[in-house]
Amino acid sequence: MARDFEAVLDECLEVIARGAPLDECLARYPKYAARLRPLLETATSVRSVRPPLPDPAGQFAGRQQFMARAAQLKQARHQSRRGLLLKPLAAAASLALLLLVGTGFTSYAATQSQPDSPLYPMKLRLEDARLLLTFGDDDEQLDLMLDQLERRQGEVRWLMAHDKSVEGNVLGELQGRAEDVVGKLDEPDMPANLKERAEDVLSEQSDLLVVAWNRVPAPSQVRYAEALAESYNGLHKLSEKSSTPEVSAPSRISPEEVAGGVVRIEGSVEECCTNDKMRIGGTTVDVPEGTVELGLTSPRLGQKAVVTAARSEDGVLSALKVSVSGVEQQAESLRFSLHGTLENIVDNRLRVGGWQADLEKRTVQIGRLTRGHLVEVLGTVSTNGQFQIDTVRSFPVEEAKRRLIFEGTIDDIETEKGAEYWVVSGQRFLISGAFIDAHPQPYAIGVRVQIEAQRKGQELVALKIVVLRGQGQQGVIKLEGIIEQTRDGWAVGGLPVTLGRNLDQPVAGGHVLLTGRISSEGKLSVSDLVTFPSGLLRLQGPVQQSGASQLIVVGVPFALSDDVEINGTPAVGARAVVWGTARTDGTWEAAYVDVLDVNVSR
Repeated sequence: MARDFEAVLDECLEVIARGAPLDECLARYPKYAARLRPLLETATSVRSVRPPLPDPAGQFAGRQQFMARAAQLKQARHQSRRGLLLKPLAAAASLALLLLVGTGFTSYAATQSQPDSPLYPMKLRLEDARLLLTFGDDDEQLDLMLDQLERRQGEVRWLMAHDKSVEGNVLGELQGRAEDVVGKLDEPDMPANLKERAEDVLSEQSDLLVVAWNRVPAPSQVRYAEALAESYNGLHKLSEKSSTPEVSAPSRISPEEVAGGVVRIEGSVEECCTNDKMRIGGTTVDVPEGTVELGLTSPRLGQKAVVTAARSEDGVLSALKVSVSGVEQQAESLRFSLHGTLENIVDNRLRVGGWQADLEKRTVQIGRLTRGHLVEVLGTVSTNGQFQIDTVRSFPVEEAKRRLIFEGTIDDIETEKGAEYWVVSGQRFLISGAFIDAHPQPYAIGVRVQIEAQRKGQELVALKIVVLRGQGQQGVIKLEGIIEQTRDGWAVGGLPVTLGRNLDQPVAGGHVLLTGRISSEGKLSVSDLVTFPSGLLRLQGPVQQSGASQLIVVGVPFALSDDVEINGTPAVGARAVVWGTARTDGTWEAAYVDVLDVNVSR
């Protein structure tokens, strides 16, 4: 396999750099000796040459020349047998060039580098050279390309996990590697295992980029659009190659159609699919023929669906993927949201407030997972109680102060330069990149919603939106987060609040739930305040069982004491937020219950 040879070459270069004889390395790996010898002899011959210091412009020009030469060699493969015989020498010369203009025998360190390392450009050049070694074997080359594409995805994950921005250079490399893979999909007689692997890798890249939108700075959003379009177009090409005459392949999407970011909407299908358009969750989405994920069939009216859509600069939504499920499948899993203090993480097993679950390969980590930090866990739980974590986000103390959960009524929906903004009870939220749970009912002006948001500069950026059933009390607003003292009084997530005179003064830095109305001065006038002690777990999701002494929310049983405060009626099917603590028997004891959906019959 290409990845085995790559590892052997890295090891031999490192061993020789420490002074070991070339023959010793060849003796270790007789299987690869013939391929290793010309490369290692070339590397040894330039070992004494002092490498010049490269400048960025020279590196860029060198890469362009290198890739142009690679394209020439690829074309020559189809022209002469003699060209095939010369390829190992061309590859050796290319590797020698890299060793000369790089940093000597630091290739092993380069292969382990991340995008913020000065060795990262050398890592990419070495990968280009290794691709040359596989000319003549299309299957081996595609396998290696997929390895490299997975590395690029791993680097995006690493940046997000280390609370770094996903910059244009990284997205450009991701798009380039995906383009290489998509180009190979035209090869005839592609083995089924490689086709399946290509589909998995491109699908994982698509899902990863959807989550990464809010980590991409504005100057890099063009690169982001190109990378996302390339991954989806690759999936479309795979679908096209396997399509039947009865089912047309999905349409391609251009980077311009992704210029305004992405949004995910879960809801019931209200209209489909007249003139290739679908209405779901209160909004209309263009759905090119064949975009539906399961069975490539049109969704039925009233059927539950999840749409991942790209937003263009003029605000038009185009479906990238539509997942549908039958009525009998809707109860298979329930979506949950959990907040608490990270207690521990060992062997990818997360422990928050006594609750435990495993991080999967596809789990997206945002921010460093540090003990004592507030974390938000999003995912699903099956009917047999198995939790699957989709995203885990860590909030350091200062970032946690900029986070808030706001519940109010939609006043207006605006579009500005392709981005969508919602005005909710007087507060403006940027919606691009958010997940919208609109399954109970469509969102529209006058509908009540709960928005989890993060303040970035002067903007409140929505991360997740839940459309609530029932109107609740007219004009009543709820605000949750860390309360801080300011010159003018108090604020939560940067929003100023005025506490009623009959309320106890909170402790700055405490987690609170405030209820009130907007005053004539534009502040939230608080009539009720609940303070939550540190260490409580906050779980949000559908109520599965409700009784006088116990409440089960998304598989977690909460014991209800006589003095627990319950705001609303926790009917089965209604979504609720429960704050509680773990008990030694594996159950939880509820400290406070807030029912989000009102007027839900049992």
